[in-house]
Amino acid sequence: MDGTTEPIIAVIGHPIAGNPSQFALERALASMRRDWRVLSFDVKPNDLAVALLGLEVLGVQGVLLDRALAREASRGSELTAAELQTETTFDCFYRDGEKRDGLIGFDAQKAWMTGQIEDHLENNKDVASCAVCVIGQIDCDLNTWLPEVCRERVTYLLRDDAEQFESETIANAGIVLIGKQALETAIMDWDDWMLANASALVIDFTDGYPLTERLAQSGRRVITPEQRHVGTLCQAMQKWLIDSPPTDVIHDAIEEYMAV
Repeated sequence: MDGTTEPIIAVIGHPIAGNPSQFALERALASMRRDWRVLSFDVKPNDLAVALLGLEVLGVQGVLLDRALAREASRGSELTAAELQTETTFDCFYRDGEKRDGLIGFDAQKAWMTGQIEDHLENNKDVASCAVCVIGQIDCDLNTWLPEVCRERVTYLLRDDAEQFESETIANAGIVLIGKQALETAIMDWDDWMLANASALVIDFTDGYPLTERLAQSGRRVITPEQRHVGTLCQAMQKWLIDSPPTDVIHDAIEEYMAV
């Protein structure tokens, strides 16, 4: 033995069973001819800070967190909070010796999503494109996710029974964010959606909104939970490898895993 070991990526979730990230990362690394290993761990939220510290000491090259643990990472970890005080969520950790020793926290999903929104605004320069309609509850800080031009133009609908559907709001929105809605809250039907701008960017923050596929077929640009997952993995791999990963390989691997 020569004493060398391949770099390791740790995927952490709770639960970790059913998470396609390890499978997708392995496929992507193989297609890039990178001799890296990917390991998965089930870690409870209360144990996350200790787990991250252990992985840092052991020299793990990168960490990917399930979104359910991401906010806990910023609360409990002392690894990066001092350097990245503006971040509220870490779903990825990477190493960069020029910035600091050890692991550095990063919100990969936010970085990818912000890029998608900026692309939308670049391709749709009318004033209405900056208006944001949030339907239901979403678990993210829009003050950091949205470009500055959009932050003062956010309207909320159907977060609870007190908020009703307003046709004018969705008709005037250039970006529509779909969040979770209480069971007793009135759910939008297809006729309501037909009021939305045909060029609107629709982002699904749920586990799978029933009308997402139909919205995409109607010509609107839709970002699904699966696309968010692929984008997150791509951003994380970019940080770990300083190289662009194959999006199609990651997408196909996730589809294959979920079909089993």
